[in-house]
Amino acid sequence: MVIAVTRRGNKNFSQDCKYDADAISFQTDMLAMLFEAPGEPLREVDLPIPKPGRGQVLVKVAACAVCRTDLHVVDGDLSEPKLPLVPGHEIVGRVVEK
Repeated sequence: MVIAVTRRGNKNFSQDCKYDADAISFQTDMLAMLFEAPGEPLREVDLPIPKPGRGQVLVKVAACAVCRTDLHVVDGDLSEPKLPLVPGHEIVGRVVEK
């Protein structure tokens, strides 16, 4: 699965996100919170919207949560995490591209 975060201020998610590529075709980037180093705050960044590969789908995210493992990484509890990291793989959204 490939995910894309909905842009801030999008209050009509369920209306403007249909099951097709047109739902995000106007966007070239996505809003993300980037974690770069333990002890540092997450940083708001714009990242390119990923293209789904074979067997993947693109999901426009309506809501996102972080799991305890993400919090361990942010807190510096895990040695040698893969950084930079966009935490939050627990999402609710709509498939917009196959």
